[in-house]
Amino acid sequence: MRPAPDIQSLIHRVYEAAADLSAWPQQMAAIADALRARAVSLHVIGPDGKTFLLIAPRTDPQWLHAYGERWSRSNPVRERGLALPVGAIYQFENLMPRRDFEGTAFYNEFWAPQRHDFALFSNLANGREAVAGIGFYRSAKEGRFTAVEERTLNALAPHLQRVLNLNLRFGQIELERDGAVEMLDRCSSAAFLVDRHARILQANAAAEALLYKGKGLHGRAGRLAACAPSDTAWLRAMIAGDPAAPSGKLVLRDGDASVLSLQVWPVQKCAPWLAGRPAAVVFADELAVRSLPSREQLRSLFGLTPAQASLAREILHGDGVEAAARRLGISRATARTHLLQCFQRTNTSRQAELVRVILQETQPLHGRPDAAS
Repeated sequence: MRPAPDIQSLIHRVYEAAADLSAWPQQMAAIADALRARAVSLHVIGPDGKTFLLIAPRTDPQWLHAYGERWSRSNPVRERGLALPVGAIYQFENLMPRRDFEGTAFYNEFWAPQRHDFALFSNLANGREAVAGIGFYRSAKEGRFTAVEERTLNALAPHLQRVLNLNLRFGQIELERDGAVEMLDRCSSAAFLVDRHARILQANAAAEALLYKGKGLHGRAGRLAACAPSDTAWLRAMIAGDPAAPSGKLVLRDGDASVLSLQVWPVQKCAPWLAGRPAAVVFADELAVRSLPSREQLRSLFGLTPAQASLAREILHGDGVEAAARRLGISRATARTHLLQCFQRTNTSRQAELVRVILQETQPLHGRPDAAS
């Protein structure tokens, strides 16, 4: 007498396919051996009625091709069987009289030539995303599946259902992730997904290019950092959600005439038990001189005189007071006087602080729904 299958061992094998779709063929073959089946197939159909997954490790690929070409939309076994509840265990004879089944073209042209005379099925899914079932097959010589084998498949069915649902869920997550990455890569802004310690979890193509150039931002030991230690401290405080940090936006300089505008958006929803979970998305935009605010804007925002606004505008070029004075045609002493007055008007004390305050007030938030409010 043949020993009963080791159910626990089979269940363990089933879950090996939970996170790895490529493990299904091996585990399906192991279950087929336990049920003394000569072949096995897993069939998953999408919302449009098309088969998007068919795994049959012991079936000749030519038969799989023939099924896709002719029988995938006219399979009486699938149509009747998948109408049964999820978890149902059934054989050909549960769907139609044996004589009627053997009279179908599907049996005579597809099953019989493969010696699939008897079958044992279980439905694994029947939802909006997918309808699925698994089948095991024997020849006439091997005979019908017994009640013991039906009970074995019945014991495995809930686990097969869970694993397939995990596959579908993981597949959807992967699809959404790949879509998000593709969208970010097409975004002109540099975008970094970081954890609360500023460790870079994901970066789009523009972000990688920005790090490569080393302009304004760096990835030091895998953590996002600015050129200046003080800017790094502010940036990381914003990422960590420090209430004392600036809200949402930070402007960096890299020593030349260009500036970098950063926006830090906290990630509101994530699993709190995950280590290294995302904390924020950091967007970075390089700003050319032509995008800097006008003198009229500076006068209106900070109450500056025309001369003070002109000096503040030139300071934004980043090449110092002397260069600003030279372009304006004024003395260094006059430029210094205007600069001190700008400090008073903006409540700052250093050129870097002045630049940061001006740009934070004049550069719009990129892509924010409330940017215009």
